[in-house]
Amino acid sequence: MINKEFVRFGSGGETLFTPLGLALLLIAGVLFLALDRKYLIVPMLFAGILIPLSQRVVLGGLHFTAVRMLLACAWGRMLLGPIRGKIRLTGIDKAMILWALSGALTFTLLWASKDALVNRLGMLYDCFGAYFLFRLLLQNDTAVYRAIKVLSLICCLLGVCMVAEHIRGVNAFYVFGGVDEFSSVRDGHTRAQGPFAHAILAGCFGATLVPLFAGVWWQKTSRLWSVLGMLGATAMTFSSVSSTAVLSWAAGLAALFMWPLRRYLRVFRWTIVLTLVGMHLVMKAPVWALISRIDLAGGSSGYHRFELVNQTILHFREWWLLGEKTTYQWGYNLWDTANTYVETAVTGGLSTLVLLILIIVLSFQALGRMRKSTTDARRARLSWTLGAVLLAHLVAFVGITYYDQTVLGWYLLLAMICAVTTQAKASRPSGQTKQPDPITAEVKLPTEALTTTSLRLDYSS
Repeated sequence: MINKEFVRFGSGGETLFTPLGLALLLIAGVLFLALDRKYLIVPMLFAGILIPLSQRVVLGGLHFTAVRMLLACAWGRMLLGPIRGKIRLTGIDKAMILWALSGALTFTLLWASKDALVNRLGMLYDCFGAYFLFRLLLQNDTAVYRAIKVLSLICCLLGVCMVAEHIRGVNAFYVFGGVDEFSSVRDGHTRAQGPFAHAILAGCFGATLVPLFAGVWWQKTSRLWSVLGMLGATAMTFSSVSSTAVLSWAAGLAALFMWPLRRYLRVFRWTIVLTLVGMHLVMKAPVWALISRIDLAGGSSGYHRFELVNQTILHFREWWLLGEKTTYQWGYNLWDTANTYVETAVTGGLSTLVLLILIIVLSFQALGRMRKSTTDARRARLSWTLGAVLLAHLVAFVGITYYDQTVLGWYLLLAMICAVTTQAKASRPSGQTKQPDPITAEVKLPTEALTTTSLRLDYSS
């Protein structure tokens, strides 16, 4: 018996497009045709993030959301002429392809229905369409910084709207349709959600971008944009009244401030692992029970997140091969898999979960190699900044699963990592392996050069 309160896929629904939502979509479509291809990131992010997910056209049971229509327009514009720049598939790209295909295959086999296949084909369209569009548009550091400026403007706008929503209790994006007019209230606190499907998603979208804007300010690049972005993203984080968002915000900034300790990362990582193992051995409950103690916003459901992780581990035999159709039988309210790692496991099995972890590992490895090999201090700090953003996402994954336009932020980050790391690898001279740390390395001249200099000085005297 499947829980009637929660269905993982379906072919129902009705067309919903308000005049304002349609107008914004049409403006984006015109801009796709009018702008140079390197600027397509501007209308894609603005319209893709600001139009709520519920704005859609339903034809024959197929859901054409605003993001899907925007992707179709963007790719149509890209294919109007020869595509400039080539994508050299990296390990991250290949892991992304395998992760998406594994999730689609296992989910379809698990449910063995046409509706499940249609649902996964739609998700493959979203994943490949958005991710590889960003990969083509972000070919170098200049394109990456352009995307960051666009995100800063979006966060500035969303921050103002969400603070007003938090104070007044009325969602300004209600005029677009697809979101409730009046904001939800928990323990007396109004939770702003903006155009997103939930307040947690809105807060996490802003929280994961704060270290990105702070890193740009740190590099003394576009400081006005970075300040606007930080203020807007921080406002989004705290107006959502979400512990997950606040924790992600703190984790990203903490990682950014650990730059002086970059030489001791291996020691730091092993210290964390050994500490957790030690706590697990002495605690009465498993170490992941610490999740239940987290409450930074008041009224948090940390115990629910702990039970999700705990029951997923206990029911490993049920989901490891193809996943699990529903988890309502695991405990009270556990049909709501508000955890990306748990959701990946129960909808895609162990193979899909391992591939998600592989994407994360490869991303950190690529950024680490870039930081250690580059002689440009600014690019070294850029790699560290992207690593901090990645960590913020990993913390957010513990408390939520991205299922609306927030996925664009995740795909955009992975595309940025591929762009900056492949450019660093391409610009490295052949035969060069490892360079000294560009910030702390001491300048040492060869002994022969010192000797020659001394002889010349003696001779001239």
